Amino acid sequence: MNTNKKIKTDVCIVGAGPAGMLLSKLLIDQGIKVILIDKESDFEKEFRGEFIQPGVVNILKGLKIYERLERVSIPIDSYRIMDHGEKVLEYKFQDEKGICIRQSKILPLMLEQCNENGNFDFYPNHRLETLKFEAGTVKGITTKGDAENLDIDAKLVVGADGRTSGVNRLLGVQSNQAKFTMDVLWIKVDRPKNWENNIELRIHDEGYLVLLPSYPNKIQLGIDMEKGGAEKLREKYNDISELVEMLQKVIPEMKDELKDAISSWKDFTPLSVSGSLSEEWSKDGVILIGDAAHTVGPIAGQGINQAMTDAIELSNMILENGLEKMILNSHLSKLQDKRYPEVAALHTLQLTQEKLLSMKGEEGILARSKMYSKLMKNEQMKNNLQKKITAASLTLKE
Repeated sequence: MNTNKKIKTDVCIVGAGPAGMLLSKLLIDQGIKVILIDKESDFEKEFRGEFIQPGVVNILKGLKIYERLERVSIPIDSYRIMDHGEKVLEYKFQDEKGICIRQSKILPLMLEQCNENGNFDFYPNHRLETLKFEAGTVKGITTKGDAENLDIDAKLVVGADGRTSGVNRLLGVQSNQAKFTMDVLWIKVDRPKNWENNIELRIHDEGYLVLLPSYPNKIQLGIDMEKGGAEKLREKYNDISELVEMLQKVIPEMKDELKDAISSWKDFTPLSVSGSLSEEWSKDGVILIGDAAHTVGPIAGQGINQAMTDAIELSNMILENGLEKMILNSHLSKLQDKRYPEVAALHTLQLTQEKLLSMKGEEGILARSKMYSKLMKNEQMKNNLQKKITAASLTLKE
């Protein structure tokens, strides 16, 4: 039988992913007491985004955690798109580079930093049960754990618990959906020798592939498919060897590694590509950040970077206004005012990208050639692309 434990804190954060962990660190550095809970017992999951954009990397450097992260990450030199073997777009990172790092590496290191401060407690293996309301204001949460249940009083509750957010569900928030038409099958393959440190999309006759380096010696490979189309893909490639042959044609330098990695459809992890924007991110005493408030497509690691950007912006607002003011929705809602248009613009960019990538035959090749050529020649469009890829304008207030 579970015991019940009642505790009090300044901020209770639900969800120990990148946004929740980063926000915890930023707030305890302000002298704010934080309790962080998570439904999982560890940081291992089948799929987590791995690319950290340069703007967020700079924040991690400022937290003096980067030296430890650098040892377990891969610097990324460029983002490029290959269309039937021809390079049609490339963005090279110059002075500041992004990194690919497994979240199972970064999250324990961030937790270690949080635990160095006495204002922090972490409770894994605790599932959110209720939001505690008092006169319309959220005053804390209750959780259910394996051995004990928690009754937490908090001035502010932050829902950083991902795309299946319990905080979002308990608030009854409505969301607007971006109409993505594709999903992705992911697998990790041994990295061939002399493979460059690039994020790469390879468009071929039957679709496109996403390729990202994964520390220490893997490549994260994504195969596009129609939404909910795993069964159709299995029908198309009746035998798994037929899929391997197709991949070997598109990635000839990975021929042996693909053969060794793929023996059945069970080797793949499906990921539903979704884009959502919650209509309301906050109420008095509670706020949603990251995937709990909005989801974006997975290409170029946008989800993790948007989530960490939310955490940084919310921390800045609390530092500027003080926690007592930030309990009020009149202040909390300013995060949505700032971030909503940015995420909506990213949805538009990703939907346009999806449409271009999905076009088949000569018509598709010509359309992409025109679009990407125009993009790289137009300075304003190029600057917008840089901002989307690098989050270069992100700063942390001191």
